[in-house]
Amino acid sequence: LRGRGCQAGAADVIVCSGAQQAADIVATVVLDERSVVACESPTYWGTLGVFDARGVTYVEVRGDEDGVRADDVERVFAEYRPRLFYVSPIAQNPTGAVLPSRRAKQIVALARRYDVVVLEDQTGWQLTYDAPAPAPLASYDTDGRVIVLESLSKSIFPALRIGYLYAKGGIAQALEAAKIRADVFTSTLTQRALWRFME
Repeated sequence: LRGRGCQAGAADVIVCSGAQQAADIVATVVLDERSVVACESPTYWGTLGVFDARGVTYVEVRGDEDGVRADDVERVFAEYRPRLFYVSPIAQNPTGAVLPSRRAKQIVALARRYDVVVLEDQTGWQLTYDAPAPAPLASYDTDGRVIVLESLSKSIFPALRIGYLYAKGGIAQALEAAKIRADVFTSTLTQRALWRFME
């Protein structure tokens, strides 16, 4: 994350038992029953399944070949006032779209203006081949409203149930508390094996 523009430290990262648990922790902290969630369509069904269990309502944000459109993000934020915006800006699943940096900056500014929490799924960032992956939306965040989620099962091997959340400020403390309530910590043996593999 530091190499991609985020001011990240070890204390800002919460290791989770895969992306599904990471999404569930975010839902526990951010969403209430009947919360409004804005998201791309199509998008990754697994994360929506986590939100479904909270009884949320969805609003579609329209996009094009470059990902979600900033003008439609503003329309949805202004009209529906979602609590959360779920977005996959890089190698979007399933379209493969890569969000330009200009749009990423606009979306973070809109989230700040309309007080929306952004869940940024960065799972596909290593699957870009035409050019280096753009910086995460979180690199433009100045008030701790962008949460990064990443699963390592897509880039390393599927049986590896390790993912993480990256967050700053008060929301990071709430996410860490929710993780501790869920299962205290993710297997340190698996984490150690992954660390040795990546050396």
